[in-house]
Amino acid sequence: MSSRTITHDTGGTQSGTLSCLDAIRKVIRSKGWCTESEARGMAMSLYPPQVLVRIGAQKLKNRKRGTSCRFAAEVEAYMAGCAVSADAVEWFRICGGNRQLTRLKQYVKAGMGDDLSYDEHAKRFVSAFSDCGPDTPRQMSAEAKASLTPETMNGQHRKVLDYIRDQGDNGATDEECQRGLGMNPNSQRPRRGELADVGLIVVAGKRMTSANKRATVWRAAT
Repeated sequence: MSSRTITHDTGGTQSGTLSCLDAIRKVIRSKGWCTESEARGMAMSLYPPQVLVRIGAQKLKNRKRGTSCRFAAEVEAYMAGCAVSADAVEWFRICGGNRQLTRLKQYVKAGMGDDLSYDEHAKRFVSAFSDCGPDTPRQMSAEAKASLTPETMNGQHRKVLDYIRDQGDNGATDEECQRGLGMNPNSQRPRRGELADVGLIVVAGKRMTSANKRATVWRAAT
């Protein structure tokens, strides 16, 4: 088994993050969303390998004592600046890629990705102000949708419906609804989609968002 030494690299993390976010945006513009698998692949290719190896080794080192860790001895060797096997280096790199994917999600969830959002249910990145397309999975069962009425809807459904209804014929886009209610996009968009699925709200046209993108305007059904 061959060995090689990977030196610690303190740079590259920020530039890698920005590159990944730009790549995610391109995929979203192309098809409307970017899956976790795609984002992980971007992390593996856009972060400097030395950065991923370092991050992965540190992640493994920080695991609680007593838990199993592949290449445990080589983690300690690497952190001490010693040569480790090529297999260990590759494992560290994979763990680093997974860790950076987690950081990308945390970064976007914290609102630091500007126009990006993360859909917890569908496990993918989406535009913070774009509409859920027709192929976007809904999080309610067919039975639950069928039983969704003004009398049975939950608090989030009611807030979204009431806000849209209050706008009258002017209606509201997802962005306007999110800002007006102070609601997380990952909560508002699915509820709006479910309301649309059962016909409680309907399309009223298009309007530009703050990001200068065309978005669907929704109004309460008459």
